[in-house]
Amino acid sequence: MQVSVPELSSDFAETDSSSDSPPARFWLVAAIASLGGLLFGYDTGIIAGALLFIREEFGLSTLMEGVVAGAALVGAVGGVMVGGHLADSIGRRLLIFVCALVFIVASVICGIAPELWTLIAGRVLVGVAVGIASMVTPIYLAEISPPAQRGTIVSFNSLCIVAGMFGSYLLSYWMVDWTEGWRWMLGFGVLPGTLLALGIMLLPASPRWLASQGRFNDAREVLYHMRPADAVDAELALLKRDARQQAKQEDATWATLFQPRYRRVLTVGVLLGFFQQATGINAVLYFAPRIFEKAGADTPALAILSTAAVGFVNVLFTLVALRLVDRAGRRALLLWGIGGIDVMLIAFGLGAFAGQESLLFAALCLGGFIAFFAVSLGSVYYVIASEIFPQAIRSRAMSLVAGVVWTTNLGVTIVFPSINAALGNGGSFLLFAGIGAVAFLFTWRMIPETRGRSLEEIGRLFHAD
Repeated sequence: MQVSVPELSSDFAETDSSSDSPPARFWLVAAIASLGGLLFGYDTGIIAGALLFIREEFGLSTLMEGVVAGAALVGAVGGVMVGGHLADSIGRRLLIFVCALVFIVASVICGIAPELWTLIAGRVLVGVAVGIASMVTPIYLAEISPPAQRGTIVSFNSLCIVAGMFGSYLLSYWMVDWTEGWRWMLGFGVLPGTLLALGIMLLPASPRWLASQGRFNDAREVLYHMRPADAVDAELALLKRDARQQAKQEDATWATLFQPRYRRVLTVGVLLGFFQQATGINAVLYFAPRIFEKAGADTPALAILSTAAVGFVNVLFTLVALRLVDRAGRRALLLWGIGGIDVMLIAFGLGAFAGQESLLFAALCLGGFIAFFAVSLGSVYYVIASEIFPQAIRSRAMSLVAGVVWTTNLGVTIVFPSINAALGNGGSFLLFAGIGAVAFLFTWRMIPETRGRSLEEIGRLFHAD
């Protein structure tokens, strides 16, 4: 499997620093491409509200409630494992288009599902589309971006994810009193899927992918419309050099990942991906209405509205992360953010045990948790993952890390309803806080600052000889 995230060449960084900012067309292309994040965001958010009604209609146990929510994650794990090969064989842009079509079909299946297992099958198909899109969209964004703006542009994907969540929360609130409203909630996924399908048709292919196919004239044409004129030739020369070097290299095997020289970088990538999910983010996002019900929201509408407020915080602080990721640095945002996550989790857990679990208290704690997550693990993870892996193992390493993220997401999603039923909000969130404390120590010890460094400098930080 051969998926390449763009080379962070120090040579190009030098030439780019003397150039003007990219033309306006580049920012338009980046904004449209980022709509791939809408699929992930919409599905994550809409199932939170829909579950309140699916649970009643089908008489779900807490375990089956987790299965319905987690079915999409099963598909996502499979999606990321095949997405790498497809991204190289048919191209990033076409693969995103295919994902949008699959998402549309799957949304229709979920909306008209006559029984539970058809719904679960539709959710698995949704997950395939979301999983592949979650992998290929950041790659496309990174490949069209000049180094100076790369961290910000890759974070556009995170912004669309949280915007999709927020929009789905508002939609759930609007449809809460509709007859069989959950069907409309899930079926309405046709809209973001169609929006992405139409938008991606207007975009150029990735210049790096074109170069990897030997289509250098086409790559030049794309760069001409997306770079300052004096930067095109320098970048094209580097794309040609990289394409020729890759043509001479044999594909890395899975065994290559576990060579001693890659041990630290693989550990960082895998564990950072694990902690992104294991601190409980999707337990909150998928089951926020249920959490708010336990905290005193006495109607589904109030529970969903409270969730929407948390979703707005997610959007707001992802915008903050967009401004800071190329300024404050990756490591600083991770440490401050994870520290804040732990404070919010401990406060909520202890408050629940002390009987202070009011709706306002829950909203403040979970809103704070989301804010700190958005400026750290929610955005910075994708940037770091695109920077640290060397070219020789990048495709397989990215596939492995993405698989860990989705598998952890699946595990948390399936077991959280049972844990929450057994331990309550207090015990559940103190458990996440313990994991967050380990994540903070791991970040402090293992992750250096990568902002402003060339690939060669990052290599010296992570890769043993």
